[in-house]
Amino acid sequence: MKTISMFIVVFLLSNWPTIFISQLNSDCGSVFYYNANNEKIWKEYLDVYSERICIGFVEDIDFLEKKMILNKFLFLRTLTENPVNLNNNYVFVNTQNFTTCDNFNKELQKLIDHPKITYANPFLITKDGQLVVVNDFIVSLKDISQYEELQMYAEQTKTFINRVRYNNLVYLLSVDKNSNGNALQMANYFSETQKFRFASPNFMWFLQR
Repeated sequence: MKTISMFIVVFLLSNWPTIFISQLNSDCGSVFYYNANNEKIWKEYLDVYSERICIGFVEDIDFLEKKMILNKFLFLRTLTENPVNLNNNYVFVNTQNFTTCDNFNKELQKLIDHPKITYANPFLITKDGQLVVVNDFIVSLKDISQYEELQMYAEQTKTFINRVRYNNLVYLLSVDKNSNGNALQMANYFSETQKFRFASPNFMWFLQR
């Protein structure tokens, strides 16, 4: 069985001084995902880091328009120019001016409700640094004959099969705001069906050194 680490994008925090800070505080609870290795699957818990979020946009929006949209949300700091924010359909932005976790979650929902924003996910904390889920997750089939079953679950959850990897057994699926949940929630749902070999968010990791 392939482990999920083969899909993970890793950055070093020292390479992103304008985005990341060294002191990480968990203040809004935790979430979990299903980790997998050597045919074993278990719950892995991660602390929510409410001081930084990843925000996805619809296609064909330039940096200036993204900045103008986010300037309307007072709980966000000014969007900074860096390689991630300039070259992707998602941006990383720091937060400010919220008082409680309930307030933070309400502000996230306001972001998601914007017609040009597709998702808004907080960063998460591990013992080695930070990670974040964008809008996709990984599903590994038990055998090739399950593809139609995968299609059925994708249709039911309003998720999208993007491409095949590794001998037609491992697929990358994506979500949008009309899906039955974000990428982390959908990965957990697919795992909990016990129909597939494993399902996991397609994390981007940011390791401190």
